[in-house]
This record gives sequence, C-alpha cells and structure tokens, in this order.
Amino acid sequence: MARNRRPTPRRETATRITGAEGAIVGARLWSLVATPDRVGAQVGWRRAQSQGSAVERLRLLSAGSGPRWYEARASTVAGAGGTVVAPRDVQSEVVAQRAHATLSLATRILLDADDEATLLTEICNCRVDAGGYALAWYARPVEDAAGSLERVAVNRHPVGYLDEIRPSWRAGENGTGMIGTVLLQGATVALDDAVAFDGGNPWRLVAKRYGIGSVISLPVEVDGRIDGALTVYAVETEAFGPEVRSLLTLLTDEVGDGIARLRERAVLAETRAEVSAFEVVTNLARAAVVIFDLDGAVTYANGAAGQAVGLEAEDLLGRDHTWFQDRFVDASFVEEMLVAVGEHRPWNGSATFHRVDGATVRTEISVNPVIDYDGTLLYVVVIMTAPAPDATPLEDRAAPSR
Repeated sequence: MARNRRPTPRRETATRITGAEGAIVGARLWSLVATPDRVGAQVGWRRAQSQGSAVERLRLLSAGSGPRWYEARASTVAGAGGTVVAPRDVQSEVVAQRAHATLSLATRILLDADDEATLLTEICNCRVDAGGYALAWYARPVEDAAGSLERVAVNRHPVGYLDEIRPSWRAGENGTGMIGTVLLQGATVALDDAVAFDGGNPWRLVAKRYGIGSVISLPVEVDGRIDGALTVYAVETEAFGPEVRSLLTLLTDEVGDGIARLRERAVLAETRAEVSAFEVVTNLARAAVVIFDLDGAVTYANGAAGQAVGLEAEDLLGRDHTWFQDRFVDASFVEEMLVAVGEHRPWNGSATFHRVDGATVRTEISVNPVIDYDGTLLYVVVIMTAPAPDATPLEDRAAPSR
C-alpha cells in the first residue's frame, strides 16, 4: 500500500477479504478495519513507518459477512515510498484462544465464588473481559402467560441489545426462539450469522444495529434439571465453531456443578444456623433434652440432660437407649414408652430413675417421635424436667453400675 494509506488495486487478497472487486480502490485504509480495532491498527501502522515492520491482529470488514479476524503484517518497502500489508486469516485461532481464556478464568471464579448471584455475574463478565465477546447474560424461565425470561445476570456495561428485545421461552408467532429451544429441549443452539438468519429470530435488525454477528445459547443443568440458559454474543460471524462449542459446553457444565455446590452450601449454612439456635435454646432451658437416632443411640444431649443423670452432656453422646432404660425403677414405664415409640405416637409419664452417683430423681418425661412426610420415623426427642437430685440412697434396690 502507498504511504497515503490507500489500498493497492493489485492485491487480490484485499479483493477476497472485502468481497468487492473495485470498490476498495481509493478507499481509506481505516474503512476496512472494524471500528473497535482501528486504534490498534493506527498504532501498528505508525510502528511500521518508524521501525520498518509491525504485526497486528485485527478484524477486517467483509461485504459478504461481518468482521473477521486477520493477522496483518505491515512492512515498508525501502526506496519505494510505500508499505505492503499482508493479511493472514486467523479467525479460528482467535475464537479458540478466547474460549480457552474464558474457561481458564471461569475455573478460578468457580473456586472463589461465595454465592450464586456473584458466580453468574462474574461468569458473564469473564465471557466479555477474557473472551472478548460483545455480551453475555444468564436467563431463567418465568412461569407466566408471556413465557418471560428473568435476566438473572449480565456482564458489566452491557450493550443496549437486551433492552430492545423481548425474548420468550414459549412458542409464539415466530416459533420458539433459540433460548426457548435451549430451555425446553436442553440443547445448545448457535447462529453463525445472527443478521442473515431469519427463522425464529425477529431481532436480527436489532442485532445488526448493535454489531452482533453470531450467537450461542447453552443450557445450564443443576441436579438433573435445566436451570437456565447462558447466552453469548460475538461481533464476528461464525465465532462459535465446533471447538469453541465444546469448550463453552464444558464451562456451562462446570457452572451447573458450581451452582449446585453453592446451593448445598447455603442449605448447610441454614441448617447449621438452625441447629446452633436450637442448641442455644435447649442449653439455656431447664428441661433435659435428649435425641436418639433410629439405632437408639444418643445424637444430642443438652447440659440439663447431663445434670439430670450426673454426667457431662458430651458423655451421653453415642450411649444406647438401653443404658437409660436400665436406670428406670419401673419396668412397666419403659414398656409403655417403647410401645408408643414403635407406634410413632407421643407419650408422657412420670418415672423415677437412678443417677450415676446412686441418687434417685423423680421426673416428668415426654417422648416425641419425629416423623417424615411419608410416615418414616426420623428420630426420637425425649424431654425431661431436671429437678435437683434427691440425695437419699435407695434402701431396697441397688443402683445399677455406670
């Protein structure tokens, strides 16, 4: 190319790239470069002028499709007063590298995320920041007549495309859109040319206005169910070939696993909070509380329960129910209590039992089987009053050994 930055009419490569036989003659060089890459192209051009050569990766415009990635090598011709620009098609290399970069960063996000909202937002951000895509968002279906989509997460500083479209997951006059197909069928859908594709894509004019060349939408499965769709938009056409689709599918699989782990963690934290509150309440209570599992072993005992029998509460954990039964003076009391438990019904009564120090205690006892929704016995909660022990030794019955 001459130093006046106008393309040479003798290079067939330029004709093939732009798809225009003679229209590029007399055109300014920057008109062939995609707008986001023009600053980089100008820097490379100046470097070639000052250093003799430069290599830049940029997107060149084509009359037949959207921008496409090329590696442009510019070299000045000594004594000729011009610069030769030799472009090489690197579209497949660039899109694959972007997908790998996205996967690498997303792996760190999955490890660091503490909640679901942050995870999904940062995954969308990394698609744009590391992957170089135009837009990424996560949608979940809304159960309404319109088949609306909830915008759960979107990358920072998104383009206005999403504000102008009203996608639906239900079939409409234009059929089921790509996100609807993803959510209903659990299949990945990609458009190599978002502007040219007509079927089921009434938003192609909006896509053209925002410079969107291709789109891919992938299902995210959580615990065997489709949770939502992760949709990514690229400036280039054909940005989601087989290799890229494979990498992005792997990423969405990891996102689904990450969501499942965070939900399990949230449930566990809630359960721990409930258990902590339960322990605080029962430890402050004067009533003795003991919980037995299905094997009849103690899984929980509060401080009052330990005081009632003369042991530390932790010393009761793991003890079999027979250890407690043998301490009761009235055998018929034990029989009635066991029958009630076997029939999954509560039972109340009064009884005298031996403490480990040989003293006796008279107490009121409430036995409460805890039943699942399907009638399955989960565990048994025993609540006893915890009066101060009667230090009078028994004269007619020896206390059982500890």
